[in-house]
Amino acid sequence: MKELRVQYRGDPWRILFAFDPRRFAILLLGGNKTGNARWYKESIPIADKRFTEHLKKLQNDKENEKDDHTRRKNGSTDARKKGKNRGKNR
Repeated sequence: MKELRVQYRGDPWRILFAFDPRRFAILLLGGNKTGNARWYKESIPIADKRFTEHLKKLQNDKENEKDDHTRRKNGSTDARKKGKNRGKNR
């Protein structure tokens, strides 16, 4: 996880982000830490949880994509049936 530190109108703002396996930057959480000495202790666990959920979703999407590819390869989808009727109603 990485942190972007910015000042906006004199206040310290923090943006927590990470790069996923595709090398996409994922913005996880941001906030103004003025007067909040516990900002990191409160925010990092939230950002970690969000990133973990994102990685799980990517993994599930990858597995579903693999399953779809296997079904298409084995001819067990309706894609071929749909293709046979293509153009008949034109």
